[in-house]
Amino acid sequence: MFTLNDIDAKNLVLVGDSAGGLIVVTMMRKARDAVNLLPAAAVAISTWADLTHSGLSAITREWIDPLCNVGFLNILADLLPVAKLRLLLITSAFSS
Repeated sequence: MFTLNDIDAKNLVLVGDSAGGLIVVTMMRKARDAVNLLPAAAVAISTWADLTHSGLSAITREWIDPLCNVGFLNILADLLPVAKLRLLLITSAFSS
């Protein structure tokens, strides 16, 4: 097993979809804030970045996907087992 200490950041590419996209955004923000060792590239696809579902598009576009409405997304967000992890992910959506 290796750690990030074993990898040169310039040789690393992060890719994530949906909640994985949020993990990419969170990792990028944390890396930037901690040591400025950002990877060579990062791709966040269809990022689930706002676990509060408070954005205007969450309400105005809710009818587009009947399986993925605000109520269902709130249930998924509530399943995050650790409150600290949930807070970390939520703040990533609103960070600069």
